[in-house]
Amino acid sequence: MAGIISSFLSSAKLVIHIDGRAVAYATNLSISDRMSVAPVGGIGAYSADALEPLQYSVSGSFAITIYDEATLKAVTKLGKLPERASAHVGTTNYQGNSHLSKNSFSPLHLLISRTIDIDVYEKIPTAAAYAPAGSPADKDMTLTYKIHDVRLTSYSLTFTPGSLLQEQIGFIAMKMEDMMASAVVYNSPETK
Repeated sequence: MAGIISSFLSSAKLVIHIDGRAVAYATNLSISDRMSVAPVGGIGAYSADALEPLQYSVSGSFAITIYDEATLKAVTKLGKLPERASAHVGTTNYQGNSHLSKNSFSPLHLLISRTIDIDVYEKIPTAAAYAPAGSPADKDMTLTYKIHDVRLTSYSLTFTPGSLLQEQIGFIAMKMEDMMASAVVYNSPETK
């Protein structure tokens, strides 16, 4: 099927922004959006009279591959680093691409910490991306998912011989917004 552009949402086309910062090598983003519902019945009824929502919750996790900041600076001087990683060289708040923040897991700083947002963008190839070789390939990004008011809840490291070091981070949030579903609902004839 030559010349056909895939319309499927693929992980290869997604960019994850955590607290407004595009994170290099953020992988395995998993989000769970839940609504607890319970049947409500009346006295003498054999079946439920209604199904009522009780609680809404959002939780998830993601992994970040860690790199050595000193090595990264040396490689950057040689100009051999991917753009997604070189953009963050020398960022003192996130040393080595880590998202471990002193405010998230320190009992001393927890009360002064703030929530963050996680944004998931889809890279949309434009007509310029399919131009002949040597032409600039421009890619636009569209906000696909937005996770509001995130608090980090767990942090772990995985040391495996022969593989890269990864941080696994768990979180809870106040709300998740699916921008694709919202666009369909708000643009439907029933809502106009």
